[in-house]
Amino acid sequence: GATAYIGCVGDDEYGRVLESKASADGVAVHYLKDPETPTGTCACLIVNKERCVYTLVHQAAAVVHAPLTPAGASWNGGAFECCSSMVANLGAANKYHASHLEAPERQELIKSASVFCATGFFLTVAPACLVSIGKHAAEHNKDAALDARRQHMAALVDADMHQRQPLLLNVGAPFIYEFFLEPLQQVLPYVDYLIGNQVEILG
Repeated sequence: GATAYIGCVGDDEYGRVLESKASADGVAVHYLKDPETPTGTCACLIVNKERCVYTLVHQAAAVVHAPLTPAGASWNGGAFECCSSMVANLGAANKYHASHLEAPERQELIKSASVFCATGFFLTVAPACLVSIGKHAAEHNKDAALDARRQHMAALVDADMHQRQPLLLNVGAPFIYEFFLEPLQQVLPYVDYLIGNQVEILG
């Protein structure tokens, strides 16, 4: 239970699988369960054992170096011709609401947390929740980061946590800053580590 996860799932088999697998790995899950909406799912098309999230990278991002080119993708006239695509059905993930976070049990989690991690996708659903967590982190000298997924970040975050408690944010996808710029700007003042790939950071 050293790690806790908060989100929204449906009251269905997919939600039960997520809960059982996470719990088996020692994650304390705190799901809001929506009885009327199915758990979110995602279909991925994968070629050559690689997944490329972005199907197009415009000429403006041509500063990307060859070693960062996804395996199986080719550079053609200023655009990556990538090897896969994703189609998401967000389902219950879109139904999270602040009352779940405000419950005493979740508030105790926030008070005891050493580091907060979130993805930019949460900004499409409940941005006020991230702002609330960010304010708490700032008031209690904790860092706020959106999803430190990169392994090379581990040492940096670990060293920082010996001095303070960080908040991390992973941008997640270009559409976050393209269509949800205002909520992103609301939470950014509280973010200590902003995580993104070359396209997201250039954006």
